[in-house]
Amino acid sequence: AKRDYSQLRAWAGRRHFTPSAAGNYDVNRQYEIFFKPEKKISLTDAFELSRDRHEGTPQATDKSGNNTRPIGIDRSAQAHFIQFRRENTAPVLWASLAAPELSVYFPILGMPNEISQNFTYYSLNYNPNAFVWKLYEIANLATTNRKIYSRLVRDKFGALEREFVKSLDSFEYVLNAQDANALLAYVTQESERKANEVKTQILEKYTKKRIDDTKFLGRDQIKELKVK
Repeated sequence: AKRDYSQLRAWAGRRHFTPSAAGNYDVNRQYEIFFKPEKKISLTDAFELSRDRHEGTPQATDKSGNNTRPIGIDRSAQAHFIQFRRENTAPVLWASLAAPELSVYFPILGMPNEISQNFTYYSLNYNPNAFVWKLYEIANLATTNRKIYSRLVRDKFGALEREFVKSLDSFEYVLNAQDANALLAYVTQESERKANEVKTQILEKYTKKRIDDTKFLGRDQIKELKVK
């Protein structure tokens, strides 16, 4: 229903930030977008909301027959948050270069002028060495079976995000392009390192499952023939 399209997303925000008052989803209720949260919202809280797929509710997208469009939809191209910090410090752009559910947010400070060089391979042409395409590969593998793979991805990337958030104030920030470029190079390098680690672990799990699913195929087929 059209009403479920946006109202479910507004309700998801309430489940995250006013859980005691959110209640069960009511299609006839108007969920206001603006409301006072029960506690201060952290940056990682906001990241997790962008990944919400109604987990743990009757509307969960992994339940048979549910055809909802959650906030954490896998067709999102990118996602961004702008963090305004204390006075006299620069705002931070947190960028997820793929759908945030199975990707990582990393910080961009200042005005780097080398972004295009960092993402040279960001095009429609597949390149296995490109950071963005690695993120797409991870997401595509993980969505084949979210029950098995998505928790692995979210835990690994979530840990990296928390490291970035914790380290943000210790990053030396000077208002010139060279320092902004150096910081961007650092966080993208760390993100790519983690993406490589995640991709390797998913492929190991994926390969093992494929082997487990097929290693007794011949025996089962013979058994089926005997029954017939």
